[in-house]
Amino acid sequence: MRVNRNPLRKVIGTIQVKFSSDALYPILMEVYECGHYAPTKQDIIGEYQAARRRCAKCGSGKPPQLTNLEIEQLKNGERLFKIEE
Repeated sequence: MRVNRNPLRKVIGTIQVKFSSDALYPILMEVYECGHYAPTKQDIIGEYQAARRRCAKCGSGKPPQLTNLEIEQLKNGERLFKIEE
């Protein structure tokens, strides 16, 4: 039996991420229940929402990008802004 390396994870919210402190605009990312985030998926029509998505970062064994406190804040409806260096 084959096991999918990229498991389905619940999308719990969105976060704005800047990849450097001098970047002009933040990028909107979807946050998964595992603590990873990825860019929102887009189609020809535009962005679309899903309840669950496959997390490639879980499949490759990477540690979570967000702490448990940040995940709980997102679940409570708070907006987060992160700067990645």
